[in-house]
Amino acid sequence: EYTAMALSNQGMGLLWAGDEREAGASLSQALAAVDATGVELTRINVLGHIGLCAASAGRLREAQDHGAAAVSLAHTRGWNTLEQVSTAYLTLALVNMHRGNALEAERMLQLGLAAQPTRADRLPLTALLATRIRVLTMRQRLAPARHALDDLKHSVAAWRPPDLLGRWLGVAEAELA
Repeated sequence: EYTAMALSNQGMGLLWAGDEREAGASLSQALAAVDATGVELTRINVLGHIGLCAASAGRLREAQDHGAAAVSLAHTRGWNTLEQVSTAYLTLALVNMHRGNALEAERMLQLGLAAQPTRADRLPLTALLATRIRVLTMRQRLAPARHALDDLKHSVAAWRPPDLLGRWLGVAEAELA
């Protein structure tokens, strides 16, 4: 169990640092350890992050499969609003955004934000909010997107987001411009 959690944390750290390839390898090892121990909450978290790695690399079918598996397990256990499932919702939002399904992407973002009730886990929260800006832009809702971007830039001014989030914020801002 501790190995699964340690590999999961290592993979998440590598992912947010922008090293998706190494993150994927670590998260795959974490998933194997989770399969051996049956720690379901860690499984949800790992699947969501593996899905995010796949979505970042443009492997949308793989991202969809991992995100959907995590959300399905969370739903079965009644864990839909736990923070560990927010990255799976983010993954599904990205998949839907890239497939041009803005309404479903927005719905997944709402579920992901609902799974961050304390807003304490700022990495997935910031990623959800940056993706929301992109979806608003995609839907031609430019005034709300500008407002959301200003709010997000203000909130991240107090800390330095890791490389992956820095790139995402840049993409959101560029698309809106």
